[in-house]
Amino acid sequence: MIIDFRVINHRSIRDELTLSLVASPRHERALRTKDLRVPELVPIVAILGPNASGKSTVLDAVAEMRRRVLLGATLGPDDRIPRQPFLLDGESFLRSTEFEMSFFVGAERYQYGFEFTDHEVVGEWLYVTSPGGRRRMLFVRDQEGIEFSRTVSGRKAVLAETTRPNQLLLSKAALDNHHQLTRVYQFFSRKIQSADLGDEEDRHAFTISALRDHKMRNRVLDLLNAADLGIEEIHIEQDDLPATPSVNPGEFDIDLGRAVDPRNLSRMVLELRADSTASLTRLEFGHCGSDGCARLPYSAESRGTQAFFAFLGPILFVLDAGAALFVDEIDSSLHPALTVALIRLFEDPESNPNNAQLIFTGHDTTPLSRDVDGRPITQRDQVWLADKTSAGVTMLTPLSDFVPRRDENLERSYRLGRFDSIPRLPTKLPVGRM
Repeated sequence: MIIDFRVINHRSIRDELTLSLVASPRHERALRTKDLRVPELVPIVAILGPNASGKSTVLDAVAEMRRRVLLGATLGPDDRIPRQPFLLDGESFLRSTEFEMSFFVGAERYQYGFEFTDHEVVGEWLYVTSPGGRRRMLFVRDQEGIEFSRTVSGRKAVLAETTRPNQLLLSKAALDNHHQLTRVYQFFSRKIQSADLGDEEDRHAFTISALRDHKMRNRVLDLLNAADLGIEEIHIEQDDLPATPSVNPGEFDIDLGRAVDPRNLSRMVLELRADSTASLTRLEFGHCGSDGCARLPYSAESRGTQAFFAFLGPILFVLDAGAALFVDEIDSSLHPALTVALIRLFEDPESNPNNAQLIFTGHDTTPLSRDVDGRPITQRDQVWLADKTSAGVTMLTPLSDFVPRRDENLERSYRLGRFDSIPRLPTKLPVGRM
């Protein structure tokens, strides 16, 4: 579980920005931990704000930290470290970028971070706190060298000597199969997942692949039924196709044989095997009306149905793994009621027994509203508001800082601008004349 995330100098984030998932003392649906100092965390965080406020940048910073950890040992000796510093002040591009995250691996609480420029890692640190124990340093790195704790086993001197200035020590340790440090690396590889508008095809393919498991197919179908989409059945057809190497190595010319509708190809999963054969998986949904039932191709489903279906594979994965899912613009193609349904999945201990977390951005104010039974959809410690200063710097403020009244209509107050973080538009948009 993620406790908090901190970033400095990434894209529109110039100054230190922190996103906390620590629950307030009176949170009704918090995730329990075994740490007395951090007893509860929130399962849901909603980041709201106008266009170009930097909402997506916050999630991109998390994804960038994960990328740097996973790829931090792959850079060659002369490679630059990829980064995107703030560019609007003429100074920040010369300054370092910094990422830090606190999280639980089992019952142990870790704090890991690093600071880097285009050419070198200028700082890296890892601390751990065991239940009931003190915070202990595992390693600290600066430009003078690397200091390890005596509790870190293995060939520490070799690890320090073979880690290049542009490589992360944690990444190099995982590459060298260091037992103690690899479990921290695996938190980033296994427990942090992201979904944005650009990877919807990958999510479609992931969900379709998951349907091959009979139990997973039933779980997906149950969620589709609960979403009131009129889907009664899921049908998967898999065809084995011959494949011959094309002119370009690594590419294949596929003989589709039975004249598959090319408009449906983008919604199929095509697998190329080592023996130069291929399989094509086609997806159809069963719908029933007053005069009978019929199968409809996936391409015939609405855009919203396709988007919801694409989310189900990743969502079930993180619920099973107890991971954190970061979703950018969750309301871009989902009905507000479906967004609320996803929120409830993560808040319900029965559907979320492994303490998974959902962090999303959006424009829709539904998370600020109440259910039909009057229960708030999210609580004050679950909502963060993004905005930009006149200098183009992204700021992130928790809703609780505005001290809203317990009976306040948060959605109405937000629309009226009481919490800022709304577009500042003129009363009339300029059109001009030709």
